[in-house]
Amino acid sequence: MRFTSLILLVSLSAATLHADPPEKVILSSGWQLQDGSRVPQKGAEISSASFSPKSWYSATVPGTVLTTLVDNHVYPEPLYGENNRPDVIPDSLCRTDWWYRSSFQAPADYAGKMIWLNFDGINYAADVWINGVAVGTINGAFVRGRFNLTGVVTPGKPAAVAVHIYPQPHPGVSHEHTLGAGNGIIGGISRIDGPTFACTIGWDWLPAIRD
Repeated sequence: MRFTSLILLVSLSAATLHADPPEKVILSSGWQLQDGSRVPQKGAEISSASFSPKSWYSATVPGTVLTTLVDNHVYPEPLYGENNRPDVIPDSLCRTDWWYRSSFQAPADYAGKMIWLNFDGINYAADVWINGVAVGTINGAFVRGRFNLTGVVTPGKPAAVAVHIYPQPHPGVSHEHTLGAGNGIIGGISRIDGPTFACTIGWDWLPAIRD
């Protein structure tokens, strides 16, 4: 979390009852990404300041997992030529769990205020860890997440965030649209996981992207 399958747009905000809140901080840089099968550590360790990612990809945020893999030259641009074929970019991307990790620093002027971590859309599900602490989960296609970090982070000091993204429960099977194979079923089993998927898989005018 699928926007492989993730769309990740993350920000920090602070709130107070007595004055205008400080400016929101967008956490769009410094993210790293790795296939969950290659990360034996648990969330508490991955989200600790001492954790050192090895061979992780530099992640593009906001973006999908495939965006990051294309930017890191693992796969070619799927919208060019025949690159979107499953023998070029595999369907396994949408059946894989992924870890995102980054570090940030809440501004010093957040001191004395409630601090929130905001996700503007993850697909399909996620566990969120900050400084070794599990702060919450997100479940459902593109559901926004909002987590209270007051007491978990210290304004003016570094913090680490780790997000474990899980695929949708019923990713279905992408159907290749050709004159011989026909159009296939519309949406298929992916519809079980939310109405969004009904319009993003199975149509002859919109072939599925591999993640």
